[in-house]
Amino acid sequence: MPILQRTSNVFVLGDSPDFVHGGIIADLKKAADSSPLKRARLCLHREGAELVHEMLIVLAGSVYIRPHRHLNKPESFHLLEGDVSAVFFDDDGTPTRQVRLGRGPDQPFIYRVTHPVYHTQLVWSDYVVFYECTRGPFLKEETEYALWAPEEGAPEVAGYRARLIEQLASLSA
Repeated sequence: MPILQRTSNVFVLGDSPDFVHGGIIADLKKAADSSPLKRARLCLHREGAELVHEMLIVLAGSVYIRPHRHLNKPESFHLLEGDVSAVFFDDDGTPTRQVRLGRGPDQPFIYRVTHPVYHTQLVWSDYVVFYECTRGPFLKEETEYALWAPEEGAPEVAGYRARLIEQLASLSA
Protein backbone atom coordinates (compact mmCIF):
# COMPACT_ATOMS: atom_id res chain seq x y z
CA MET A 1 0.00 0.00 0.00
CA PRO A 2 1.60 3.27 -1.04
CA ILE A 3 1.89 6.34 1.08
CA LEU A 4 1.34 9.55 -0.83
CA GLN A 5 3.24 12.72 -0.07
CA ARG A 6 1.25 15.93 0.44
CA THR A 7 4.07 18.23 1.57
CA SER A 8 7.68 17.70 2.60
CA ASN A 9 6.57 16.15 5.91
CA VAL A 10 2.86 15.27 5.55
CA PHE A 11 1.68 12.00 3.99
CA VAL A 12 -1.58 10.07 3.47
CA LEU A 13 -2.25 6.41 2.82
CA GLY A 14 -3.12 5.64 -0.79
CA ASP A 15 -5.56 2.78 -0.26
CA SER A 16 -8.37 1.74 2.05
CA PRO A 17 -8.72 -0.08 4.40
CA ASP A 18 -5.88 1.60 6.22
CA PHE A 19 -3.09 -0.47 7.70
CA VAL A 20 0.21 0.82 9.04
CA HIS A 21 3.27 -1.42 9.28
CA GLY A 22 6.92 -1.05 10.24
CA GLY A 23 7.99 -0.09 6.72
CA ILE A 24 5.75 2.97 6.83
CA ILE A 25 7.19 3.96 10.22
CA ALA A 26 10.73 3.59 8.79
CA ASP A 27 9.76 5.83 5.85
CA LEU A 28 8.33 8.42 8.26
CA LYS A 29 11.55 8.38 10.30
CA LYS A 30 13.55 9.10 7.15
CA ALA A 31 11.15 11.91 6.26
CA ALA A 32 11.45 13.38 9.78
CA ASP A 33 15.24 13.29 9.55
CA SER A 34 15.23 15.19 6.27
CA SER A 35 12.51 17.66 7.25
CA PRO A 36 13.63 21.10 8.47
CA LEU A 37 11.04 20.75 11.27
CA LYS A 38 12.33 17.26 12.22
CA ARG A 39 8.88 15.66 12.08
CA ALA A 40 6.69 13.71 9.71
CA ARG A 41 2.96 13.04 9.86
CA LEU A 42 0.83 10.37 8.24
CA CYS A 43 -2.77 11.57 8.12
CA LEU A 44 -5.23 8.73 8.45
CA HIS A 45 -8.08 11.11 7.66
CA ARG A 46 -8.43 11.85 3.95
CA GLU A 47 -9.69 15.43 3.97
CA GLY A 48 -9.05 18.41 6.21
CA ALA A 49 -12.80 18.92 6.65
CA GLU A 50 -13.32 15.52 8.29
CA LEU A 51 -14.70 15.67 11.84
CA VAL A 52 -12.07 13.32 13.28
CA HIS A 53 -8.38 13.82 12.57
CA GLU A 54 -6.18 10.81 13.22
CA MET A 55 -2.45 11.01 12.62
CA LEU A 56 0.64 8.93 13.08
CA ILE A 57 3.45 11.35 13.92
CA VAL A 58 7.19 10.77 14.06
CA LEU A 59 9.45 13.27 15.82
CA ALA A 60 13.22 13.11 15.41
CA GLY A 61 15.21 13.60 18.62
CA SER A 62 16.32 17.14 17.77
CA VAL A 63 12.76 18.43 17.17
CA TYR A 64 11.46 21.62 18.76
CA ILE A 65 7.72 22.07 19.07
CA ARG A 66 6.73 25.57 20.04
CA PRO A 67 4.44 25.52 23.08
CA HIS A 68 0.86 25.99 21.97
CA ARG A 69 -2.72 25.42 23.02
CA HIS A 70 -5.85 24.38 21.18
CA LEU A 71 -8.70 26.76 21.86
CA ASN A 72 -11.71 24.64 20.91
CA LYS A 73 -10.69 21.01 20.75
CA PRO A 74 -9.35 18.09 22.78
CA GLU A 75 -6.21 16.23 21.77
CA SER A 76 -5.21 12.65 22.56
CA PHE A 77 -1.60 11.49 22.34
CA HIS A 78 -0.80 7.74 22.41
CA LEU A 79 2.91 6.92 22.50
CA LEU A 80 3.89 3.91 20.39
CA GLU A 81 7.69 4.17 20.48
CA GLY A 82 10.33 6.30 22.16
CA ASP A 83 10.83 8.44 25.23
CA VAL A 84 9.18 11.84 25.50
CA SER A 85 7.97 14.30 28.11
CA ALA A 86 4.67 16.10 27.88
CA VAL A 87 5.27 19.56 29.33
CA PHE A 88 2.49 21.91 30.45
CA PHE A 89 2.77 25.65 31.17
CA ASP A 90 0.79 28.44 32.77
CA ASP A 91 -0.21 31.42 30.65
CA ASP A 92 3.06 33.23 31.46
CA GLY A 93 5.29 30.40 30.28
CA THR A 94 6.23 28.85 33.62
CA PRO A 95 6.29 25.05 33.38
CA THR A 96 3.69 23.61 35.76
CA ARG A 97 3.94 19.90 35.03
CA GLN A 98 6.10 17.40 33.20
CA VAL A 99 5.00 13.83 32.56
CA ARG A 100 7.60 11.43 31.18
CA LEU A 101 5.93 9.03 28.79
CA GLY A 102 7.38 5.69 27.78
CA ARG A 103 6.57 2.06 27.27
CA GLY A 104 7.71 0.73 30.64
CA PRO A 105 5.21 -1.16 32.82
CA ASP A 106 4.74 1.76 35.23
CA GLN A 107 5.02 4.63 32.74
CA PRO A 108 2.08 6.48 31.29
CA PHE A 109 1.90 6.22 27.50
CA ILE A 110 -1.28 8.19 26.76
CA TYR A 111 -2.29 11.70 27.63
CA ARG A 112 -5.35 13.71 26.73
CA VAL A 113 -5.69 17.49 26.84
CA THR A 114 -9.31 18.62 27.10
CA HIS A 115 -8.94 22.33 27.80
CA PRO A 116 -6.77 25.10 26.33
CA VAL A 117 -3.49 24.67 28.20
CA TYR A 118 -0.08 25.47 26.73
CA HIS A 119 1.88 22.29 26.09
CA THR A 120 4.81 20.86 24.16
CA GLN A 121 6.83 17.67 23.95
CA LEU A 122 10.51 17.17 24.75
CA VAL A 123 11.98 14.16 22.96
CA TRP A 124 14.64 12.16 24.81
CA SER A 125 15.15 9.31 22.32
CA ASP A 126 16.30 9.24 18.71
CA TYR A 127 12.67 9.09 17.58
CA VAL A 128 9.22 9.27 19.05
CA VAL A 129 6.29 7.66 17.27
CA PHE A 130 2.78 8.48 18.44
CA TYR A 131 -0.83 8.34 17.38
CA GLU A 132 -2.72 11.61 17.77
CA CYS A 133 -6.44 12.10 17.54
CA THR A 134 -8.30 15.39 17.62
CA ARG A 135 -11.52 16.92 16.39
CA GLY A 136 -11.53 18.31 12.86
CA PRO A 137 -11.56 20.26 10.79
CA PHE A 138 -8.16 21.83 11.40
CA LEU A 139 -8.51 25.60 11.69
CA LYS A 140 -5.24 27.46 12.11
CA GLU A 141 -6.88 30.15 14.24
CA GLU A 142 -7.85 27.52 16.85
CA THR A 143 -4.19 26.94 17.73
CA GLU A 144 -2.53 29.65 19.77
CA TYR A 145 1.27 29.65 19.90
CA ALA A 146 2.97 30.94 23.03
CA LEU A 147 4.35 34.42 22.53
CA TRP A 148 6.89 33.76 25.31
CA ALA A 149 8.52 30.90 23.35
CA PRO A 150 10.61 31.28 20.19
CA GLU A 151 9.22 30.35 16.80
CA GLU A 152 10.38 27.10 15.28
CA GLY A 153 13.63 27.65 13.41
CA ALA A 154 14.56 30.79 15.38
CA PRO A 155 18.16 31.08 16.63
CA GLU A 156 16.88 31.32 20.23
CA VAL A 157 15.46 27.77 20.20
CA ALA A 158 18.58 26.03 21.60
CA GLY A 159 18.84 28.45 24.52
CA TYR A 160 15.11 28.26 25.24
CA ARG A 161 15.22 24.45 25.24
CA ALA A 162 18.22 24.41 27.62
CA ARG A 163 16.47 26.83 30.03
CA LEU A 164 13.29 24.75 29.88
CA ILE A 165 15.19 21.59 30.81
CA GLU A 166 16.75 23.43 33.78
CA GLN A 167 13.32 24.67 34.90
CA LEU A 168 11.90 21.17 34.65
CA ALA A 169 14.75 19.75 36.75
CA SER A 170 13.93 22.21 39.54
CA LEU A 171 10.19 21.52 39.14
CA SER A 172 10.67 17.82 39.86
CA ALA A 173 13.25 18.35 42.62
